[in-house]
Amino acid sequence: MGKARIALCVAWISVVLCVNLYGVPGSAEYPDKPAGLKKLIQDLMKAEKDGDQQKLREYWEGLKIPNSDQWIGRVFGDRFGPIMAKTYAAQLQTSSKTLDKALTNALRDKMTQIDVLRFDRACDSGAGDNVYPLLAARQEQQPLYVVKLANGTYWTELFAFAYVEGGFRYLPQPRVPQLSTSVRTTRTIPSGAAGGSGENEDPDFTPPAITHQVPPIYPEGIGQSLTDSVKMNVLISADGTIKEMYPTSGRCAFVEAFQRAIKKWTFSPAKLDGTAYEWWYVLTEDFTRSNN
Repeated sequence: MGKARIALCVAWISVVLCVNLYGVPGSAEYPDKPAGLKKLIQDLMKAEKDGDQQKLREYWEGLKIPNSDQWIGRVFGDRFGPIMAKTYAAQLQTSSKTLDKALTNALRDKMTQIDVLRFDRACDSGAGDNVYPLLAARQEQQPLYVVKLANGTYWTELFAFAYVEGGFRYLPQPRVPQLSTSVRTTRTIPSGAAGGSGENEDPDFTPPAITHQVPPIYPEGIGQSLTDSVKMNVLISADGTIKEMYPTSGRCAFVEAFQRAIKKWTFSPAKLDGTAYEWWYVLTEDFTRSNN
């Protein structure tokens, strides 16, 4: 009788390890590492190819982030978390269809080569324009994954996956929100933008302006013909100094080069009816270097 109980316990533990609480295979079958996510994508594509709708529904349900508001808020903090959680909730109805379509197109185009990248550090040379800002925005160092499906020179990218509560979850194309400023509720005043882009409907409002700037230095150790565009949100205080800044687009080396330059810039603050306000200001920079 004792041996039978032990056998039952071993069997029960095996089930717990293989199936998480949300109905899809968990840590034993798809562990928190690139090989685990690769196997999950392979199984998803097989279910897609076989037309196994029941299995696909189970996978789509399991890819949802449990307690998403809490998790996103914890990982991305009070500033970005609520905005990103709201965006994620709005995307839930279509995220499975978007991923389903991406996998269907990949099968059609014979993109059977699967590469999985795991990002722990923010400043990773493999993190692209949209990946690095998200990594840099983390308040908790939750690893994020990118899946690349390829057929020779043709490829598509699925971003982002995270391992949450015993299983991989999918965040469809997450972005770091671009913050804006509002000082009055009775009229619309757009936030400032570099290069004078955007229209201002209030003649008494003056956006921030750059009064002195130095060009950023192209980062060392980067490919000679590599180009990159960086977009930075900068909070200009009421006295014209830089209070905060964070990237919304760009790779680490280029973002850091741009930040070093911006710290040497000076600004005039935003003013409304003669009163200075702190203001979010968008700065962009296109880095280019030829082979010559």
